[in-house]
Amino acid sequence: EIISVIPTDRTPPAPPLLTTIDSLTSGSDTGLLVSWQSSISNDVTAYQVYRSTTPGRLGDKILKTDDATITSARDTTVVAGVPYYYSVTAIDASGNESATTVSIGTFGNTAPFLTPPSNGS
Repeated sequence: EIISVIPTDRTPPAPPLLTTIDSLTSGSDTGLLVSWQSSISNDVTAYQVYRSTTPGRLGDKILKTDDATITSARDTTVVAGVPYYYSVTAIDASGNESATTVSIGTFGNTAPFLTPPSNGS
């Protein structure tokens, strides 16, 4: 009797490193630009960005990149005066998701919070 076994990748990739969060203020393009360093894993196909208004909480998925070469995302749905906490994860070819980015707090940012631009107010 011959048994065929197909190995399954269940190992998540290494997490990316959240590097900066900058304000976008040019023209009508306001919000925050979240940037990260790529995961060191070689099978990453996408990144997932999460946003929360509560420190230590992962929050909601706000963006999934189309490919692993993208290392920043614009969040133009922020509200002035509200603190935001971001996390980024890597997703590999088998759909495994990494741990969240290594940063201050359980899931927070390299900066404890960021307030978006006031849109001229």
